[in-house]
Amino acid sequence: MDSSQPKWVIELNNGLPPKPKNASSIPDPPGFAASKSVTGKQKSQVAPRKTPTPEETETLKLKKAWEIALGPAKQIPMQAIMGYMSGNSLQIFSIMMVAML
Repeated sequence: MDSSQPKWVIELNNGLPPKPKNASSIPDPPGFAASKSVTGKQKSQVAPRKTPTPEETETLKLKKAWEIALGPAKQIPMQAIMGYMSGNSLQIFSIMMVAML
């Protein structure tokens, strides 16, 4: 375990914590499967999450950068519709729509 990683990263990579002995009478919620029984006696462990490679990290950063860069362009159609609906009279609503556009 690397001490430079935050506590939540270490806990996330280690999987589910063991159940306390006094909580054995409390059943798991519906749809929750902490471990599946393979042969009835064996229980499989949840595999820890693999760390992304530097290439995957760079790809994710590039995708996020493009998403942020294209965000304002996605608002142009909505602003155009709102500008059309505000009319051509000189009112505070139409002035504010032009200022925001």
